[in-house]
Amino acid sequence: MGGVLNRYLKYEGAGDQYVGRCVTGRNRMDTRFAESMPYFDFSGFGKVEKETMMRTLDDWIKRQMPAGGAENESVFCLFRCCLASLIYHKDWLEENLHSQNPLFLSPFLCEDIPFANHVRTAFPWNTTIDTPAFTGLPSDVFYMEKIEQLKIQLAALQTRLEAKMDSGNDRVIECVRNELDDRGIGGGEYEMSKKVEAKLDILIENHKRMEERYLPAPFIREVEEEDNDDHNQEPTFRFGEDEDYLEEDVVEAGVLDEQALDIAKKKRRKEILSQRRRVGMTVGFHNGVLNPLLPDWKYPNKMNLREMISLWLMGAPNDDVPPLRVLIASQVNHFDSGGRNLNRMKNVMDIVEHVGRLRGVWRPDRQPNYWNGMTVNKLWDGIEADILPHCATVTTVGDSISTHKTRERSWRTDSDKLIPLKNTLFLNEDYK
Repeated sequence: MGGVLNRYLKYEGAGDQYVGRCVTGRNRMDTRFAESMPYFDFSGFGKVEKETMMRTLDDWIKRQMPAGGAENESVFCLFRCCLASLIYHKDWLEENLHSQNPLFLSPFLCEDIPFANHVRTAFPWNTTIDTPAFTGLPSDVFYMEKIEQLKIQLAALQTRLEAKMDSGNDRVIECVRNELDDRGIGGGEYEMSKKVEAKLDILIENHKRMEERYLPAPFIREVEEEDNDDHNQEPTFRFGEDEDYLEEDVVEAGVLDEQALDIAKKKRRKEILSQRRRVGMTVGFHNGVLNPLLPDWKYPNKMNLREMISLWLMGAPNDDVPPLRVLIASQVNHFDSGGRNLNRMKNVMDIVEHVGRLRGVWRPDRQPNYWNGMTVNKLWDGIEADILPHCATVTTVGDSISTHKTRERSWRTDSDKLIPLKNTLFLNEDYK
C-alpha cells in the first residue's frame, strides 16, 4: 500500500484530518478551513484555578456518562471533545433539529453544563495554551496566518489613528465654532437661525413627550411590537393573557412544509416559556385543563427506553417539562388519547422501580428531589443487564437462533415485550 502506514498511522493521520476538513464543506481557500475543533478554554485562569475547573468539569461529565465509557480514558477524552462541539453548535441544533427529536432528552441538552461559556474555537493566529494541536493543514494556511496577523495589526493601528484624528478634529472644529459664534460672524441672520434651530429642538422634544403621555395604549403596544420585530426581540406579553390563541394554525394548510411548521412551533414555545418565566407561572390553561405542559408539546418521536425513563423521572427542565410521573391522563389527552401511552410508561416504570430497588440504585426514601441526569444514568447502568435481554429480538433461521440487542428501538417496542412479563417475572417474589 505504499506510504499508507507512515502517512495515516505513524504521523497523526494528518492526511485523514485534511480530508475530514474538506468533506465538512469548508472552503479550501477560506480562513475557516484552519479553524480548530470546539474545546474548553481555561487559559485565562491561574494554574490552581484551572486544574480545579477541569477536575469539576471532568467529574460532572463522567457522572452523566455510562460507566463503561467513563472508565475508559480514551473514550472519555473523545466524549469530552464531542460535548464541546455539542455546546458550541447548541443554538444551531435547537434551530434546525425537529422539536420532537429525542436528542433534547439528553442530560447534556436538558441540563446546564458547567463552564459551557468557556467553549470556543481558534485559528493558528489566535491560539492559546489550551487550543488543540492543528494537524492536517496545508502549508499555505501558515502563509494565511501571517496575513491574518498583519491584518489584525493594521486594524489596530487604523483604529488608534482614527481615534486620535477624530479627537483632534473635534476639538479644533468646536473651538473655531465657539469663537465665530462669540464674535457674531455670519451676520444677524445667522444668529437668528441658530436661535430658531434651538427652539425647534425644544418643540420637537415636547411633542414627543405629549405623544407618549396621551396616545392610547393599543397604539403604544403596536409600536412596541414593531420595535421588537426591528431588533429581533421577543414580543411583549402581559400577565393574564389566554394561551389558547397560541394554538391557532400559523398558516393555512399546504402553505408551509413540516420544517417550516416546526420552526413556527419552536418560536411559539419560546414565547410561552418567556411569558411564564417572567410572571413565575408553572402552568397554563389550554385544551380545557390547567396544564404544566406547553400547548404543542408531545412525546418525542423515536424515544428509546433509556430516554423514556429520563423523561418520566426528571422531565426536561430547560423546556419546563415536568417529570411525566406527576401528570394525569387529562393533561395529555389532546395528543395521547385517554393517557394510553402514559399508562404504558407507568407499567414499564413499575418494573424499572422494582429492579432498581433490588439492585440498590433506586431513589432513597425521603429524597424527593433525587432525580437528575447523574442519578438517572446510575439507575440505567444498574438495571440495564436485567432489562435489555428481555427486549432483544430473536430471529430463527432453520435450526439456528440469533438474538439481536440494540438500544435504538422505540420504547413502545420494548414496553410490548416487558409489560407481559411484569407480574409473571419481574414482580414475582422469586425474581432476584
